[in-house]
Amino acid sequence: MVRYTIKNIPFERKIKAVMTYLEKRESLRKTAHSFGISYMALWNWVRKYKMRGPEALKINKVLYRKSKKRLPKNIEEQIMLLKEQNPSLTVEKAKRLMGQAGIQISNKGIWNVWKRYGFTKRPSKNPLNPFGISTPESDDGIRRAKKFVQDGNLKTAARVLNNIPCLPEDPVVKKIPEKFLSLRRKLDCLYLDLGEIPYPEYHKKSRRVGEELEKQGYVYSSIIANFLELTVLDWMKKTREQKFVLRILTKKMNKVKESSFRFLYNVHLALFYAYRLQFNKALPILKECRRYVSRLPYPYYWSTFGALLTTFGHYKEALQFFNKASEKEEDTEDYEPYVISAALHGHCMAGEYSSAHKMLNKVSSTKKSPGSGSLFYLTRAYISFGQNKHDDASEFFLESLKKATINQLYNVLYATSVGLASVASAVKKDEETKTYLQKYLPLMKKQRLAGLELILRCLAGSVKSVPHGLTRIPPFCLLNLLLQANHTMKIIDYRKAYNYAEKNGLLGFFHRGVVFFPKPVLHMIEKGKSTGLPKSILEFPIFNQKVSVYHIKYLGKLIIYKNQTYLRAQLAPKEKALLIHLALRSGMPGKFILLEDLYQNFWPNNENPSSLLLHTLANLKKKLRLSSHLLRTSSRNSVPKLLNNGVYITTDYDDFEALLTQAKSLKTVGEWRFAEREYARAFRVFRGEPFVRMYDNWSENIRRVVLNQLEAAAIDFINIYSEHKHAYPSRFLVTAKRELENIHRIIPHSKEVRQFLQMC
Repeated sequence: MVRYTIKNIPFERKIKAVMTYLEKRESLRKTAHSFGISYMALWNWVRKYKMRGPEALKINKVLYRKSKKRLPKNIEEQIMLLKEQNPSLTVEKAKRLMGQAGIQISNKGIWNVWKRYGFTKRPSKNPLNPFGISTPESDDGIRRAKKFVQDGNLKTAARVLNNIPCLPEDPVVKKIPEKFLSLRRKLDCLYLDLGEIPYPEYHKKSRRVGEELEKQGYVYSSIIANFLELTVLDWMKKTREQKFVLRILTKKMNKVKESSFRFLYNVHLALFYAYRLQFNKALPILKECRRYVSRLPYPYYWSTFGALLTTFGHYKEALQFFNKASEKEEDTEDYEPYVISAALHGHCMAGEYSSAHKMLNKVSSTKKSPGSGSLFYLTRAYISFGQNKHDDASEFFLESLKKATINQLYNVLYATSVGLASVASAVKKDEETKTYLQKYLPLMKKQRLAGLELILRCLAGSVKSVPHGLTRIPPFCLLNLLLQANHTMKIIDYRKAYNYAEKNGLLGFFHRGVVFFPKPVLHMIEKGKSTGLPKSILEFPIFNQKVSVYHIKYLGKLIIYKNQTYLRAQLAPKEKALLIHLALRSGMPGKFILLEDLYQNFWPNNENPSSLLLHTLANLKKKLRLSSHLLRTSSRNSVPKLLNNGVYITTDYDDFEALLTQAKSLKTVGEWRFAEREYARAFRVFRGEPFVRMYDNWSENIRRVVLNQLEAAAIDFINIYSEHKHAYPSRFLVTAKRELENIHRIIPHSKEVRQFLQMC
């Protein structure tokens, strides 16, 4: 027979015991014995059931009663304040200090108090979590606080929570106004707000809470607030503010030996120096972090250290730590972003595109997550680039930027700008390549991201060599070798760069970087030497000079460029529509359009549309000076289609979408001046009304989509100006008016644009 205590008897068993007694009319003692409970407990349940019904038996809450062995509250608070005011204090020293105050207490007693207040046994999943473990005292306090909150008595609820030494993680604390909470409860709210409120707002709040804690002598808690502030500053890439907080932390962390705090302090210090290219200071700190992480065998520390290693270009070692974290962590959903990071920084950087693709297929659900979705699409972009699918790569780069959260935006903005520049360079769009690499240099300089700024300058060709002190960092060393090979044109220098990339797991970085320095590759191809590059990379137009590359500008009067040379071609409306159709739907080798789709769009009621298509296609190829075999019809697999057999076609609509996506992202992160410039660049892509005299259904649909996008962008542009017009110089109004007048000519029906122009 199972014996139950009063605390753990299920509600269903209580009801069964009561009903058995009432229905069978056996003695109280006999019924109680058969259920393994005391007869007094059963008598109490029967009485409650008769008075208030079954609901009375659900109340099984035993109020918490403080143990008589516990120290008085004022003594506990005194012991707590000793640790708060001096974070490096040991139990032995605390015992001596209490003895000097006339209070004798054991080491275990002090340890238990510190544990109760959350100073020991820091959470292994996240050391910045100020919450503690659940205890009878905290559970009872939270239960009572929730009841007071439900009744609208927020002050009393706050008083209950403020009296608990350390709360377990519970959102009830966020339902109470901050003015009613104690300083330690404000820190709890600060932790819960991380990622929930805008980062500039969080930065101000963490600074305020940290200063309040320090002013009142809560130095230990203020250290946690400072680390939370550093976290959000790192996400926003605010290096100047990071320097200020690190200076404050350095004073507080003096003699603090707690491994979790020392590890986090060194991580942020190493990141700060790395962002400023002070690797002579950063590398010794990286070694210190490696020493601390060996003592902290938990996924949080492994993944954090892995992310730090990627900043230094040690992608192979980072991959090991990411995999280690994902294998150890039981809650895989929390660590799926690190699996994606491993695929991105490990396999993609090593040029192992098939391995990265397999890994992404396993975690494809993360593309829906706002945090990890950006990394998912960034990885897809790198894979597509390695497979010579330039339009897919561009699409995924932009999708990555759309999915990026605010904390990722600067990193993703840099990655996508370099990625889009590599795609543009691969298809011989020199002007766009230069623009992508140079336009964010002022932003990187503003954020003091010297490392990212230097990489952009190297790829743009404005820096001839990397400073000698940076060559110990693998990505910078590889860039230096590429610059040297591009300058000397020696095969041996190219081999050095390739072998270094292969040895250090940077072949993917090499593939994306070598398109900016094509001369050594072309020289080796001319000499008949092996370049080591995969076939898909060598098929890029920049390396395969026989490939034709067309750039179609149709956002206005149709303009055609072939291999960056203006092509004089007078096309009929049907030929223009077909060319734009081909550019948007099958603009790269291997893609196709079903013939049935073309028939239905261009000749829906004609009895012999195939002959009309062949005739139009023949005229188009002749005017474009395009070899017949590069664009041909095929009936392979019994599916008639128009196949792109080896020509690259890009459009100005691609440029418009890219500029628009970047403008929206810059607006999101608060860089409204840079956003305004991107909007202006996007507007200048439009030279007039698109799809003039093109009346097929597909052209009409695309026309509506394009003009709706233009109008939405114009409204965003007007809103930015309206919000920040006090900060704009007067000459900006002239520029804005000129841009919007051009848009008004294209979309005269736009109410918002017309109103803005009337105000001007």
